[in-house]
Amino acid sequence: MKYSKNIRSIFFKILLSFILTTLTTSNLFGQISFEDSTVYVLAHWSKGDKYTYSIESTSYTIKNDDTSDTKIMNGLIDIAIIDSTDSNYIMKWDTYGSVFDGYDDWFIELFSQIDTITYIVETNSYGQFYDLHNWEEIRDVLGGIVENMVMDTSKEAKMVSRLLDFKNLYSSKGAVMNLVVEEINYMQFFHGNVFGFDEVYHSQIEAPNYMSNIPVLINRLAYIDTIYVDDNSVALYCDMEADTASISNSVKTYLNEKLQSIDAPDSLKNTFKEMEITRTEFLGNIIHVGSGWTTYSYYDRVITSGDTKMMHAVTIDML
Repeated sequence: MKYSKNIRSIFFKILLSFILTTLTTSNLFGQISFEDSTVYVLAHWSKGDKYTYSIESTSYTIKNDDTSDTKIMNGLIDIAIIDSTDSNYIMKWDTYGSVFDGYDDWFIELFSQIDTITYIVETNSYGQFYDLHNWEEIRDVLGGIVENMVMDTSKEAKMVSRLLDFKNLYSSKGAVMNLVVEEINYMQFFHGNVFGFDEVYHSQIEAPNYMSNIPVLINRLAYIDTIYVDDNSVALYCDMEADTASISNSVKTYLNEKLQSIDAPDSLKNTFKEMEITRTEFLGNIIHVGSGWTTYSYYDRVITSGDTKMMHAVTIDML
């Protein structure tokens, strides 16, 4: 039984890694055309454009109808276009005023030391996310705070361990991007595509997972829900479902590697052989197609394993 806490920690870490898996944007344009019954969604941004959004993120766990581990984050985001060319846009995202409820003490202490986190984001001319320019700066800021916190001898060993795990996990460009560009992908998910009024578009993508080298296959159905003619806006929805075999095999592979690293007995290694994981997601955006600015975005995700469900939802609203 001495392995039980390690295995439980490993299991929820890998589920968390899938929670943090970055959605790969397939990406719409700035025009509603009734002549050919299509909606185009492209960025028509200008240098100097700036908008403020509120953001709320909620997550919790349901097990046997009991809810636990509720976490809520509220904050603000300023998005500004600081440069543009014929081929790209450079955006400055400032996230600030964040309030955390239900998070671990080490997490709250870490982010309470940062007034504003700035992301310098590059998109292509359609508004599709392309790159995070200052990922090293973000890594170094977070890493420096962690190092100072770890040096505090009053910290409990458990908190120190979690801080070091956090620093190690987000030490690469891919992992930092995975941490910070989630909201960016939500906001710009539909950019760069064309949708017919009555069409449903199916696609399958391989979503990266930065705690395992095995990508996860995700099936997506995207479609127009509502056209707001007076506002020149459109509500676009996307239903997503991970391939059960793909996500389950990825988790099992990761768990087996970790169990071998702690020299766990075969009886424990066999525990996860029949494990099955499902993951469903929904994304709905309202986009002003004349400018390409997303005015509202809602995302939710449900990951299920046995009698446990991990729920996550994010709302971003232009003020």
